Amino acid sequence: MPALADGTPTSLNVLIRRARLTPEDTVLVRHADPKANDTRLFNGWRTSDPDFETYYRLQNPRTKPAFEDGRTVLQFIKVPPQFVAKQNARTLFIGAWRCIGRPVPAGTDDVDPYRRENGADYGYVRYPRDRFFMISEMDEFVGRLLIDWGPSERAWRQWAYRRDKTVVSMLDDPLGPFPRSQPPGEAA
Repeated sequence: MPALADGTPTSLNVLIRRARLTPEDTVLVRHADPKANDTRLFNGWRTSDPDFETYYRLQNPRTKPAFEDGRTVLQFIKVPPQFVAKQNARTLFIGAWRCIGRPVPAGTDDVDPYRRENGADYGYVRYPRDRFFMISEMDEFVGRLLIDWGPSERAWRQWAYRRDKTVVSMLDDPLGPFPRSQPPGEAA
């Protein structure tokens, strides 16, 4: 099996299976949105800005696969060129989420903070925290794992089993998020 110099497999699906997840029920999501400003999105994630969470919880229900179509959602974000030089290595893993229910219709107070669009006006849905939440599987790769998303930049949601991604790099130092949350019982 091909691997990076540090021994990391070059197949995202191999990493998914090693985390005891299955590519067959894993949706890959890449956050890259010129209308919302890719650098602003990246910095929102990097600085743990609550606006970024609002952004990814509001979704267009017509975009498939929907989060609830899978059991696990792996989220990635486009990295601005000033952080990563290689063009094919600009998609960074930002975490794994579990989806255990259907979303709710967006309300009039559900506004996309980056696009300044009212979710209700656009027919969007919102994924509440009790139905869509972060899980610890693959935490060791958050902010470090860079993949080649491939030629389908516009297909920002894909099934893992249909389109395995190539792992291009494993960064020694994560690009975020900052500040990092401390596990319970650990000193700051």
